[in-house]
Amino acid sequence: MMDQVIDQLQGAGIKVDYSFVRLICSKFDGNDPSHAMVRAIVEQSFGAALLPVPVLESAEISHAAMRMMTVYELEKPIGTPKTHKRCKANADEAMGQIEALVRQGWAASTLRAKGISSMRHEGLSYSRWFCPCSILSAMQEALHGA
Repeated sequence: MMDQVIDQLQGAGIKVDYSFVRLICSKFDGNDPSHAMVRAIVEQSFGAALLPVPVLESAEISHAAMRMMTVYELEKPIGTPKTHKRCKANADEAMGQIEALVRQGWAASTLRAKGISSMRHEGLSYSRWFCPCSILSAMQEALHGA
């Protein structure tokens, strides 16, 4: 799938540079020593390419995924409200770091010229951002009004 995206970008005359690629740790359980060990190994191997905020392991996220939803789309918490709030806060923080990287890569002045101050505050929910292609699509929609 990445090859298709790169082909489309190159077809549009955009130079493709892989320096934008980042890794995010998902289904991370900070209380599990084996998760911490694997994360440390990945951090040593990939350095700054590993984003600092992982997506946490949670039954709330798993239950939402089984319904083909995100925690943002649930009408009410599946577990406790406290767990639901923690999962949303983690997703906000994890996806916020992705938004920051997208803004660095795309000309911020172009976004400002289009009147876009923040993806989250412009009605583009982070719930769409759990797939890199969704990030690209959301940015294209915002910039080109598609």
